Amino acid sequence: RFAHLTQGKSLDPNLRGMVYGIVAEHGGASEFTHLYGLYKKTQLQEEKVRLLRAFTRFRRESEIRKVLEFSLSPDVRTQDTYVLLAGFGSNDAARDMNWEYVKKEWKKIVSRYTGGSVGIVGHILEGAVAGYKDGVRLDDVRRFFAANPVPGTERTRRQALEFIESNIAWSARAA
Repeated sequence: RFAHLTQGKSLDPNLRGMVYGIVAEHGGASEFTHLYGLYKKTQLQEEKVRLLRAFTRFRRESEIRKVLEFSLSPDVRTQDTYVLLAGFGSNDAARDMNWEYVKKEWKKIVSRYTGGSVGIVGHILEGAVAGYKDGVRLDDVRRFFAANPVPGTERTRRQALEFIESNIAWSARAA
């Protein structure tokens, strides 16, 4: 199905997101290049978001790094950056790299979302850490949240910490 798209053929829009995601999850540099080309080529915002979601499924470090750098580039609309930075939180292969990137680029991220769009910062934080399930990461997230408060995200931060605590408790019960 993906070959159809790379050859300029059509694919049902209801299938595209799944196809993109599977290709990214099992792909590497070539697949990244093709998906990125589709992203740059399309004028449809809905299609761009489908592709952004797929980018969060890459599992190889080199592609994850490319996606992280891409996330804060002018090629990604400010309101869509969270799709990448929050989406990587559900990818075991990318979660730690993503969280380290978010921490490193925190000032740049916050500066993009002033005024009424501070809720997007909360989405980024919540999504980036939601998959954690150990005390070491919980402590790291707590320290980061305490050192980098953003007014308007207090509730989301509490919920993110509670979610990690819940993951830890669930993991302990399942062991």
